[in-house]
Amino acid sequence: MLASGFIYSDASAQNTPSQKDKETFDKIVGVWTIKDIDEGTHISKSQKKENKKLQDEMLKDSYMYFKSDSTLEFHVATNDADGSWKISVDGRKLIMTNNDLKHADSVEILKLSKTEATFIEAGTAKFKLFLVKQSNALTDEQQKKHVESIAIKKQQDEDYTKQAYADSVAAAKAYQEVQHNDSVANAMGERGSDSIEFAPCYYLKLICKPFEMNALNIKLEKVSENESYNFYKCQINLPEAKRCEYGFEKSQDRPLQFNAIFGENLSENDALELYKKEIYYYKTCNSERWSESMHREDNGRWSYTEFSGGGYGFAKEVSIEMNLEEKNRTYTVRLHIEEEQ
Repeated sequence: MLASGFIYSDASAQNTPSQKDKETFDKIVGVWTIKDIDEGTHISKSQKKENKKLQDEMLKDSYMYFKSDSTLEFHVATNDADGSWKISVDGRKLIMTNNDLKHADSVEILKLSKTEATFIEAGTAKFKLFLVKQSNALTDEQQKKHVESIAIKKQQDEDYTKQAYADSVAAAKAYQEVQHNDSVANAMGERGSDSIEFAPCYYLKLICKPFEMNALNIKLEKVSENESYNFYKCQINLPEAKRCEYGFEKSQDRPLQFNAIFGENLSENDALELYKKEIYYYKTCNSERWSESMHREDNGRWSYTEFSGGGYGFAKEVSIEMNLEEKNRTYTVRLHIEEEQ
């Protein structure tokens, strides 16, 4: 039951106990050892004995640390987690959460003293949890192990996320392999021997996918930021691009921008040549929807030109840009995607 979510659960929980609940709150604050668990199942004596042996091993060194700021730390077997806790409005239930999961679990307070506590699963009275008060705070050794365990878990989660994203990209490429090859073949057929060597439509659609969903799994490697956006490295690199990055408004879970940088610190002539080359590649997608706009500064030099395309999801603008960097009077050529607000 512990592994299935009785303890490992999550929901926001802030505790501001009323005067009526103050005594209960004060009794719960502290470190409690998990002495025993009664799952309320009917099994044979031999099976019960075996289960007891396994349970005692699992509960060895286990604890639940209810802090006075309503946060919670717990350790069971090899699992450590952080969460929060609160007392229900009627003062009869203890609501515990886990920061890793998506719901809260509550237990009814059957018995509570300064040294012992018994909780039962709310609504069934079958699952019982028996606790014994250890102290008011963790020992230095317990705290050290908890911090180390949480750090390891965080690293494992990050590694899993990175691998999950890599697997997702691989799966998307495999799924669309036929479309990819067809797109390349069509483009080459239209352009002859001087045709492009990749399928721009395929890559642009793949890159635009994260705009439509929760994309926290691509916020892995931060490369830069400004007042409004944090930019993260994109694991899919467009051909000839020096780097690709997604732009997230701070604290948001999906990107609103994408940049592929093809050239930096270029002269006007070199930038214009590269700019026209990238237009040649990407205009093969939705060519009838692209239109050129030229923006000039007072001195007549280009600030940027762009081709804006459609067809990649709701309210997006896809541009090939040639931007003047005023500080050193050089140019940057990039592909820019932005979701219009």
